Amino acid sequence: MYYYTAFLLPIASDLPLPGYHVAGTCERALPPAIQLVRATASVQDMKSDQGDHIVGRAPEMFHFRAVEGRLLEYEPLPGAEPSFMQTILSGELMAVLLRQRGLLVLHASCVAREDGAIVFVGDSGWGKSTTALHLVRHHGYTLMADDIAAIDCETAPPHVLPGPTQMKLGEDVGARYVEEFEELTAAHAFTRKRLYIHEQQPIRKAVPVRCVVLLEPEARAANRIIPLEARVALPALIEHTRGRRLLRSARYQAAHFQQVARLLGQVPVFLLERTRRLADLEDVTRHVLQAADRLASPL
Repeated sequence: MYYYTAFLLPIASDLPLPGYHVAGTCERALPPAIQLVRATASVQDMKSDQGDHIVGRAPEMFHFRAVEGRLLEYEPLPGAEPSFMQTILSGELMAVLLRQRGLLVLHASCVAREDGAIVFVGDSGWGKSTTALHLVRHHGYTLMADDIAAIDCETAPPHVLPGPTQMKLGEDVGARYVEEFEELTAAHAFTRKRLYIHEQQPIRKAVPVRCVVLLEPEARAANRIIPLEARVALPALIEHTRGRRLLRSARYQAAHFQQVARLLGQVPVFLLERTRRLADLEDVTRHVLQAADRLASPL
């Protein structure tokens, strides 16, 4: 069994979870809040309520069930690729458990410093990790999370919880920012990206969200950042919430809407338009930092 701490929770897993903080001796003595274990009996025919008890199948990988934010059981299928299985379990399905625990979990990268966190939201390949890594390398920020950003919307203001510090980097970004990139292992068998675990002094506490930045997939002629009204930002953040296709009960959908609305009521959201050229990243981050430093009221 492997023991970790992530999202301020003790986690026990019978699979290694790259990028998760390894628990110390005292932390291991705590009862795990989340357990990730291989199923001892078949889970595929168990009942799913699309809420506290989720049963599903990752095609060609495994059957699984996620229970009340505390237990994730998996039943591997023949020929399942181990590294890809770990990616799904520690990513999308961990996000389901966190949402069952009452957190808003965005598809996002997050960096932070003393005055708060910046959350970059967008789909895979939109440049979340690249933008976050530039801020870490050149502007003194610390990586708080990549791919899944867990936000507690019950606090005022909302706080983001520290997650795993692993990144999946493509060759162009990796060669620019990571000296030993060629020595890194593949993130999993179905991608050319490599797994980079950022070695730094981790943040061990929740940090207030200073702003949310929604990335665009398209390349633009110039870089600029635009404040978004809540009525525009709300559907975008709902769309980019992890696990929403699994957590479809009426209760969870209502809670999800309320969480996003609460976030938008306290935190400014911006749309980031970019050329998407690596050479322009410093200009991109200049726009982001100027927006983050504005003492703007939420729109």
